[in-house]
Amino acid sequence: MAENKSEESSNSDVGSGPFQKLEIATDHEDRAERLRAEAKHEVLEKVDEKIPFECRVTVTLKGKAFNVTCTPDKLQKDIDDDFDEEVNVTTPIRFTIGDQDRDQGERIKSIKELISDIELEYDEGAPVEVILERAADIGMDRSKAEHEIEKLKQKGEVYEPITDYLRPT
Repeated sequence: MAENKSEESSNSDVGSGPFQKLEIATDHEDRAERLRAEAKHEVLEKVDEKIPFECRVTVTLKGKAFNVTCTPDKLQKDIDDDFDEEVNVTTPIRFTIGDQDRDQGERIKSIKELISDIELEYDEGAPVEVILERAADIGMDRSKAEHEIEKLKQKGEVYEPITDYLRPT
């Protein structure tokens, strides 16, 4: 019981009651979200200024890094003009700014997304060599990508329809 009193006295600057503490925590969360949005907007503006061609730029926050995707407008428009249906360009320019350190779960998710994206470009599935080359674009070195692909195969989350090509299950 004495320990609780000492904890309460050391946290007295946070607020005296549980609802005050909750309100302060909510304020901090709101401020953190505003700061994240401002940071994303700043990155978006800087990238947009530097890209030497017209494109749609999107910025997402992942941990302490910004994932940036640039889809060339002309390419998107040229393809859209030829089809009545909505078209998604699957080969935009992607790069990461900031700390790319990821845990294994994030690496697996990233490599699975990469396999799914690349698979759309090839009839036979995603060529392993292309996956390994593009893994660098998402901040993953070749050996880590190879390791994650093996784990996905072992777990049955991807398979090889033919040698050196992958499809998600």
